[in-house]
Amino acid sequence: MKQVCLLCERSAADQNLYCQDVRCQAELSPFVLDYGELLGDIEIVKVVVVQHTATLYEGQRAGKQIYVKVAHPGAHHTARLEREAVFLRDLLSQRILGTYLPSLLPPKLDTTITQHPYGKIAFGRHLLYYYVFAYVPGEPLRDLLKKTPQLWINHVGRIALGMASAVTVLQSKGLLHLGISPAAVLVHFGPRKQVPQVLLVDLGLLCTAKTVATHWYADFVAPAYTPPELLNAAWDAVSYRSDVYGLGLTLYEMLVGEPAIATRHRSDAEISEAVRQGWFVPMSRGDDVQVIPEIAVAAVKLPRTDSAQTFAQQLAACFKPEPAERQRKRLTLELILVVVVALLVIAFVIALLVSFGSQASTSALGWDWSLWSRYG
Repeated sequence: MKQVCLLCERSAADQNLYCQDVRCQAELSPFVLDYGELLGDIEIVKVVVVQHTATLYEGQRAGKQIYVKVAHPGAHHTARLEREAVFLRDLLSQRILGTYLPSLLPPKLDTTITQHPYGKIAFGRHLLYYYVFAYVPGEPLRDLLKKTPQLWINHVGRIALGMASAVTVLQSKGLLHLGISPAAVLVHFGPRKQVPQVLLVDLGLLCTAKTVATHWYADFVAPAYTPPELLNAAWDAVSYRSDVYGLGLTLYEMLVGEPAIATRHRSDAEISEAVRQGWFVPMSRGDDVQVIPEIAVAAVKLPRTDSAQTFAQQLAACFKPEPAERQRKRLTLELILVVVVALLVIAFVIALLVSFGSQASTSALGWDWSLWSRYG
């Protein structure tokens, strides 16, 4: 286990972290697991992304790839992870999970998600809360934008549309995310798919507009991605539009190739003030992408687009419908047995017909021969 800075991503052994960034408080930096360490029956393979409230790992269990999300120590972080796991369990049981949200798995092989949607395990002097979900290929959008700051506009739109579709599921249940950022989503470009696969791996606060003041805490998300009404503690102003702000901010970043609110060489106080004043970096992209920059700007500037669903509809209008994916029919053992039995029945019927036909022919020939012998 090592300690990692959330700002510069420096790492060090337990309690030995030193960060040169003045905003970093080393004692608050989270601990992450190393390759090969065991978390119950799960072997850690690698760190996928370190978020403000949890760390997402790729792991192995019983020879299968999985994801495991481990909350950072702290009552707020663990309570948030519990809400995530319970919410995903409920969606799975209602069969309305969709393709943009994690598919929950049991925390241990000898239990079920109905009884235990998340697990707890002692690791050294820490009690870790975690949940497990199915593996799909992907990398954090945050890392993807570091390699390719300005993506192809078709990919930009599809990624934003996938994120909006995931947030629409939350809003359909009356819930808010309030921490949308490029670190909250995994993206995968498959060799055969024409559109990127999107998986929202951070579901945010999962609170209602009435309970925001109860669940909100400052360490939940970086100031640059915090809706201004939350920085102002204007709880009555928090609504679905607050999540549209996060979606628009991410779309804005993908379009301009850098964070919409400049953060370099700025303190948290300076960044927060820039968010409150709406000091976005200039939108430098427009001629080649038609109305998409307008959608991003309308999402981050007042009065903002009213919901994630409306935001998704605006984006969907800019693109052709997704091509239907052909599903390959896989021969199962049951299907093979049915085919074999059917062939055997057909063969048996044909054999019977041939047998009866040959007997009838022989009888007819014998009768004709007797007539020939009598009158011949």
